Amino acid sequence: MIFSISKGFINFTFLLLLSVFSVGLSANEISILDFGATPNDYSDDDAIAINRAIQEAKEGDTIVIGGGKFHLRSEIQLKSHIKLQGDMDKSSVLAALFYGKDRSMIKGRYVSDVVIDGLTLKANRSDGIGRLIDIRYGNGVTVSNSKFYRFILHAVSLLSR
Repeated sequence: MIFSISKGFINFTFLLLLSVFSVGLSANEISILDFGATPNDYSDDDAIAINRAIQEAKEGDTIVIGGGKFHLRSEIQLKSHIKLQGDMDKSSVLAALFYGKDRSMIKGRYVSDVVIDGLTLKANRSDGIGRLIDIRYGNGVTVSNSKFYRFILHAVSLLSR
């Protein structure tokens, strides 16, 4: 009888711990493909799909940018507490089809706890764009495992508060 009570207690404790851990793992992976992004299709603006995925994301979510070349005709607008995750093995490329010294590919204003990882960022035109990543008044921004091509002023511009 004592053994069965002890065993029941252990099972209850195990279930309680699982419940506690599952609450902490609420972050989701959100694919830009689910929002209409089309890799290797020059004719559209994948920034629209990426921005929709970012707006849909909740705190802690990861926006997954799979393999392929995604063409941008407009800027990507970041928000706080998200991660943009590329796939270096499958070459996740964001290519800006616009150009100019005063333009940016990825923009964030007053954002915090943002991660950009595993992406290749470049302007499609040889005359480039001003900044590939432009964060102003940000806090806790991490850019890692990424490659940068064809920029005029800065690959990454971080202006803190």
